[in-house]
Amino acid sequence: RFSLYQRRGASAAPSVSMESGLPDHAMLDLDKLSYDEDQLSYLLAHSTGPELAAHASAITGLRSAYGRFLAGSHDSAEVAEAASVASGSYNRALNVPDGFELETRHASGIQSSAAALAKALRGDGF
Repeated sequence: RFSLYQRRGASAAPSVSMESGLPDHAMLDLDKLSYDEDQLSYLLAHSTGPELAAHASAITGLRSAYGRFLAGSHDSAEVAEAASVASGSYNRALNVPDGFELETRHASGIQSSAAALAKALRGDGF
């Protein structure tokens, strides 16, 4: 199923930021943490599941620790511990809906676009 390939699980290769060149999972951003926390709160309000509560708790802990760090605590050990706890939650596609099968006439256009993007990312240019 296509949607499962979109998941960023622990076994998947990390994606890389186009801006910094660093793996996405290695960068912390307070706005992204707040966004993830808001999204998980929304999902919790509209569905059930113990794994969502665990993810929400991990993200809230990381956002709080990182917020304190940015505010001047400089407790990098606290942030590292919270990041370790949230590693399976932060910047992950946790709620991937079931995909759908594309008609063949649409799939070929998407494949050529993906091939052109891959070529550009390799540096071959357009």
